[in-house]
Amino acid sequence: MAKLLYFDVETTGLSPYKNDIIQFSAIVEIDNVVKEEFNLFIKPFDFTNIEARALAVNNTKLEELYNYTPPKLAFLAIEELLSKYIKRRDKNDKFTPVAYNGKFDLDFLSGFWKKNNSTFFGSWQNWQLLDPLVLWRYYRLLNNVTTINNKLATACEFFGIPLKAHDAMEDIRATRKLHKMLCKLMDPTVVQEVRDLEPQVLVDPDQVNLFNEETKDGEPVTQVGD
Repeated sequence: MAKLLYFDVETTGLSPYKNDIIQFSAIVEIDNVVKEEFNLFIKPFDFTNIEARALAVNNTKLEELYNYTPPKLAFLAIEELLSKYIKRRDKNDKFTPVAYNGKFDLDFLSGFWKKNNSTFFGSWQNWQLLDPLVLWRYYRLLNNVTTINNKLATACEFFGIPLKAHDAMEDIRATRKLHKMLCKLMDPTVVQEVRDLEPQVLVDPDQVNLFNEETKDGEPVTQVGD
């Protein structure tokens, strides 16, 4: 039984150590059937490390954050969602995570678990990230496609997939469509070769990566104010 968790986060900055998740969205898919969509706005742990540029990208006002779900309650709600479909203590029953440039999102979720004093994020998913960004890069290479960047919005525009960018729920719906399309368009042997090349463990369960070389859109990081 294939259990996929498509997910996306919006954050207050680029560092999973200093910054926080303010929106978590997910689509639960089991054997190619969508079972549930989940969308939650989360109050930051720390209001002193909120980057103005991040809020601008997310089209979010600072005062709105105070009305979001407290992080502990959000954490419990997410675990309740996951427990509907996964037996946490069964090592063979895990979600496979799917996200666009998903290392960014996976790092933040791992950090979110730790900030909630839990080290059991790996009990819900298998760390075997499927990233449509990798398939998109290979598709461009194999088909001599030239685009201005590797952002999700650019890939979706190329394939005619509607997208309201920088809303986690809209992003993940588009990501799922893009992932399905790329898997169909590319030769199955190529898709498997790409997946075999991806690291088997993208996040150390005991160590949150404090530095990201790319943003969640797959483009190089630029500092706020550039």
